Amino acid sequence: MPNMFDKKTLLLDLDGTLLMSRWPGFAICFSLYFVFKAFRYASPYSSFRTFISLRDSLLKNHGGQSNAVMIAQFIASEWDVSEQEARRFYDEVCYEVFHRFSFFFKPADHLDEFLSWVSKHYKLVLATNPVWPKKVAELRVSWLSRSYDFFDFISHGENMTTTKPSVAYYQEILKQTHMEASDALMVGDDIVKDTPATELGIPVFLIGSSMSPLACTVSNLKDLKGVLAHDT
Repeated sequence: MPNMFDKKTLLLDLDGTLLMSRWPGFAICFSLYFVFKAFRYASPYSSFRTFISLRDSLLKNHGGQSNAVMIAQFIASEWDVSEQEARRFYDEVCYEVFHRFSFFFKPADHLDEFLSWVSKHYKLVLATNPVWPKKVAELRVSWLSRSYDFFDFISHGENMTTTKPSVAYYQEILKQTHMEASDALMVGDDIVKDTPATELGIPVFLIGSSMSPLACTVSNLKDLKGVLAHDT
């Protein structure tokens, strides 16, 4: 088990860790809504192709411009619109989708107890994949029954230039928060997206049933609180 002593900061993933989601259903609704709202810019086929290709375009961002700028530039080039218009479109669609389809998400079991306890013992970084605008991050944090400034730092599309599962994402988190890897502990649920933090020497806990030699697995947030409380 990773050494928990002297850890000062928890990096907390959001989806699958603090928020439970029915992601396949949400992804279908997102894609359909994206295509529907894009009718004035592109054909359904073209807009769906753009939607599918967005992920690959973000993975090519290696620390240059923010993810939000990269997304806007990609959409603008695909649809022959201005970058400003593309940015407005993406920001609005993302917020509307998460607002309309919030029923796909619910707080994880024992969430309030866990957050109340860890906030007294650690600095908290919401290390969610930074592909959504800040306004969406604010909305989703409200689903945790917390304010945006409850966390010391939240990664989102406007303040990050990398994404998971790149190790560079975790390097950027450390740089932006002026933190050493030896001071951090990552809590997530996804082997592919969350365990790359170990390459920087950041121990990782996985919530749920995923098993990896690179991480420790606990069943839920209550069990994780018990482990952390034992070491504090």
